Amino acid sequence: MERRRHPRYAVDRAAKIIIPGGDALPARISNESDGGAKLRVGWKGWLPKSFDVQDAFTGVRRVVQTAWVGLGGLGVRFRDPKPSEPQQPGFGRRRLD
Repeated sequence: MERRRHPRYAVDRAAKIIIPGGDALPARISNESDGGAKLRVGWKGWLPKSFDVQDAFTGVRRVVQTAWVGLGGLGVRFRDPKPSEPQQPGFGRRRLD
């Protein structure tokens, strides 16, 4: 029985983890929901409890908090409201100027 508050959707998108101070680490988003996401990272070192994740496909940057860490990656909770639209204005549309 599924007890999660938000349904998860399987994805496979490039992303980057942006830690305070501006350093960035490559990551992949494995699944996501309205409440959070599962990230796969190749780096096994320390990460702060809170950091930003930027989706390379949509350009959306979210503030997250680590919920769990395991061998398959890490789970994060979104700490900011869900963006209403992608951050790529005009993507797929012709400019009229």
